[in-house]
Amino acid sequence: MPNAKRAGIRSHIFKGVEMGSMSIVHWVAVLLVVVLVFGTKKLGSIGSDLGQAVKGFKDGVKSGEHSTGANQSAPVHLPRD
Repeated sequence: MPNAKRAGIRSHIFKGVEMGSMSIVHWVAVLLVVVLVFGTKKLGSIGSDLGQAVKGFKDGVKSGEHSTGANQSAPVHLPRD
């Protein structure tokens, strides 16, 4: 009977927590470990580089849309065999 009581206590303590789910406390702990490992200066430079890469990608997509949109010709119909 003690095992059944212990299982009931566990289910009450961990109520609503599923295996694999991450609460805000877990994310804060992960963030703290990452900051301790890499340091704020390194993380800042990584974030800046990532932002510049995303901006460059967006500019490339926009310029690609403009160049293909202006040079579009009528569709070519190929004869069927």
